[in-house]
Amino acid sequence: MKLRYLGTVVALVTLGMTAPASAEQSEAEIARIKTTNECFQGFQDKNYEVALTACQKAADNGKLEAVNLLGAMYENGWGTQKDPVKAADYYKSAANAGLPDAMVNLGTMYENGIGVEADLIEAQFYYGKAARAGNEQAATNIANLYLRGKTTDLPESEVMGYLQKASDAGNGDAASRLATLLIKNGDYEAAAVQLEKASDKADPKATYDLANLYREGKIKSTDPGIAERLLKTAADRKYVPAMADYGIMLALNKPVEAIPYLEEAAQKGRPECVEELAFIYLEGRGVQQQTEKGLQLLKASAEKKDANATRLLGNIYYDGEYVEKDLKKAFNMYKTAAELADASAQNSYAEMLLKGEGIDSPDVGYAIKWFEAAAEKGNIDALKNLGEVYYTDDYGRKDRDKSMAYFMKARDLGDTDAGIIVMQRDFRNDSK
Repeated sequence: MKLRYLGTVVALVTLGMTAPASAEQSEAEIARIKTTNECFQGFQDKNYEVALTACQKAADNGKLEAVNLLGAMYENGWGTQKDPVKAADYYKSAANAGLPDAMVNLGTMYENGIGVEADLIEAQFYYGKAARAGNEQAATNIANLYLRGKTTDLPESEVMGYLQKASDAGNGDAASRLATLLIKNGDYEAAAVQLEKASDKADPKATYDLANLYREGKIKSTDPGIAERLLKTAADRKYVPAMADYGIMLALNKPVEAIPYLEEAAQKGRPECVEELAFIYLEGRGVQQQTEKGLQLLKASAEKKDANATRLLGNIYYDGEYVEKDLKKAFNMYKTAAELADASAQNSYAEMLLKGEGIDSPDVGYAIKWFEAAAEKGNIDALKNLGEVYYTDDYGRKDRDKSMAYFMKARDLGDTDAGIIVMQRDFRNDSK
């Protein structure tokens, strides 16, 4: 869990330790100041057993910040046995007495159901109170609830107002969240301003998002290399989507530079990077050709039920590229990828069924089933294949009305060839 206590502690310790004792101060007041300092200093130094005793005394003296720190110690089991229920009680006491930091902590407990029953309405209530009091973390938290669709009756303009204040105060996380809302609303220039703020705070996601605004042409620059530099910066900050995109960008023309980015992103769960690496080795792009290494990378992904890698292996075995042509292996790879809902593999599997490739004899009915599955996903090749199956008597399924409907769907999805077929062919059922 992200710690939400330390910033306030440092400031209070400094104030407490440097405040001079005036002649008018009673011994009791001096003792209270000393106890408060011991509480804050012990917490800051992670000397929690000392802090626990001192904070309890300071809390008894009405120091709300000490009550909040007691909540933190019981929440995390620092200097005492972990007790989330007791932690929530301390947070609630300090929050209801007006301490914004405690409001944030209590809101987090309600959001996550720690020490209290999960209640997003209560979480929003306490985040909102803290945000209105100027707490930057609260503004960010309430925005996160909003972005995840977990707020109730909260105007977006109010969320953006909280985030703007926090961003103006230098909170990079708030700037990044505000940018997300601005992008959603199509205000790309304003979003770029916020992303630049967050990027300056070394937020790699913000840097990546800013790079994408330039890459997608949503904002303009006279510097043609700015998008690539930003993407590299985010990748070098170990942001996985940026490592993946940057590695793939480099893979064609700078494959050797691409390899470390692709390898790290692949290790962190990006299968498209495994596939890009595989073809670098299969094709010998910038490195010595290593066919077996490339195949093993694809096979490892296929074993993890990655449909794309499985389909690519099917292509390799079908075309006989890098390996000896093997239609049975191709058939099995396409079948597996088709069952994993890969539309392109469904079409290729259906084509082999229709032609009887890799099997003993054609299976038209089963082929149509898989063409239809791919067509439902908008696969243009499958739509055109269905158009051909229903156009002729070759497969015993002649139905020119269906044929034209499938070609028209492919045309409407932007396929020029399908459009020409619709214009030039005779789709009357009684014609040859």
